[in-house]
Amino acid sequence: MKILIISLSGMGNTLMYTPALRLLRKKFPDARIDFLVRKKFYGSLLKNNRDKDNILSIQDGSWFNVGVNLLKLMLERYDISIINFPSRKFSLNLFSYLVHAKKRLVHSYDNAYFSTFSQNKKLRADPELHDIEQNLALLKLLGINYSKEDTKMVLDIENDMGDNFLKQNKISEKDFIVGIHAGSSTDYNAEFKRWPVERFVGLCNKLMNKHNAKIFIFGGPEEKKLKEKLNNLLNDKGWIFDGKMDETASVIKKCKLFITNDSGLMHIAVAAGIKVVAMIGPTSGPTDTNIRTRAYGDNSIIIKKDGCKCYFYPFFTSSAHIGCEKNCLSKISVEEVYERIKQKI
Repeated sequence: MKILIISLSGMGNTLMYTPALRLLRKKFPDARIDFLVRKKFYGSLLKNNRDKDNILSIQDGSWFNVGVNLLKLMLERYDISIINFPSRKFSLNLFSYLVHAKKRLVHSYDNAYFSTFSQNKKLRADPELHDIEQNLALLKLLGINYSKEDTKMVLDIENDMGDNFLKQNKISEKDFIVGIHAGSSTDYNAEFKRWPVERFVGLCNKLMNKHNAKIFIFGGPEEKKLKEKLNNLLNDKGWIFDGKMDETASVIKKCKLFITNDSGLMHIAVAAGIKVVAMIGPTSGPTDTNIRTRAYGDNSIIIKKDGCKCYFYPFFTSSAHIGCEKNCLSKISVEEVYERIKQKI
């Protein structure tokens, strides 16, 4: 049996599929399970995941390469294909149809029949579920049920970068290490997910002065200037980490606390079992309780301003639409976040 997971959103969405991937492997131990991502970079966190067989990418290179890769997938004649949530986009469902597995699993949506009509196994999406649970629920179509214990993300890291980084900077694992991610994706205007960098600075100063915190600053290559600005405002008292994604995850594992915007690194910290404080504004969704990509689990603190609905991020799609002054996150104060952190530490 051959199974294809179609995960063409971001890095966080890829990581949030790992609980479902684990159950798929348990149900089909002898199957070949291929995991398709939009860019090779997004699949790097699955490199050591034992539940998949191959990581494939569709968009790296020219559009000609995209066509060649699609043709290769069509020739594989998969038995099952599954679209990672969210899956409402017509283009995504058209892609799944062209691959043309015998069973094509997808979520269905109110008033969106045309988007998913080409799939032949559907389960209605539940707007009250987190993305992790959406993916697990879809497996019911294959006779797979899940429990709360099955929702933990899988993060298999096999490198010594975390240990090496501490050693190089003469930092002990016993120190109060606080990870900071002041950035976010910029897809779909998602830079408006960012808490003001000056607030991160104020919070870091409190943690350094009152708790002797060691501040580790994370972010991708495109966030180099942001990381440098943050550290400059801290009078270079932090440590900036630059590395590959699996190396970044290894260093994040050394943190006692991870303070972040809604981002892929947030999900890495959750998967690593780190206490997470996440500032949520423009991804709160159409209702205050519906944060479908929030930091998952009881070890996380979600800080947001109720009633701030300037960013419409519906549960059924990865697209977003700006519709106001984009200032939700600026309403969250340093003192408010610090008081919540004190309860956690």
